[in-house]
Amino acid sequence: SRLQPSYSPQNTSEMKQRGRLIRDTLVSEIAIRKPMLQEALSEYGQDFDVEGSDGKGRKTEAPWVRFYSKSMSPTPREGYYFVIHFSRDGRFVFLTVGCGSTIWENGSLRPVPKNELAKKVQIARKQIVNVFGSLGSYEDEIHLGAKANLPKIFERATASAKRIAVDALETVNLEELLKEGALQLRSV
Repeated sequence: SRLQPSYSPQNTSEMKQRGRLIRDTLVSEIAIRKPMLQEALSEYGQDFDVEGSDGKGRKTEAPWVRFYSKSMSPTPREGYYFVIHFSRDGRFVFLTVGCGSTIWENGSLRPVPKNELAKKVQIARKQIVNVFGSLGSYEDEIHLGAKANLPKIFERATASAKRIAVDALETVNLEELLKEGALQLRSV
């Protein structure tokens, strides 16, 4: 998060470091929790995986790390998954359950139409509430504060979100929040 305010689309030293933290360090931190997350995901945890991205080529304002079922979400464009987002200013981390928000077409990514994306999000949100009675800890709004279009699409693809101030990360039970998110994903 401390590198977010230094965002550049170029591969600067800060962005290289941010990329290592996203793709290696945070992915590893989620991967070591695999047994707990697999148990929460139940049958959808059998093909559990985790990946992170800070942009292909040019760096993105909104890097992310996701965990998912390979069969239910073979790519970030398909299905539902749990994803960690970071605000553009580096002040917040968002733990979310969301869905694919882009389509690969004619050699480039394009957004899923707004009405179709809204329907997918509503289906997930309704299912979570049907199973748990509410969105639980995941009832926050997600605002990444990015200028680019793709992070705004990520916001629209979010069914449930837990916003955590970076300064408060030490005071939250991250494992319990990850487990709660995995249980929500399982319900979807």
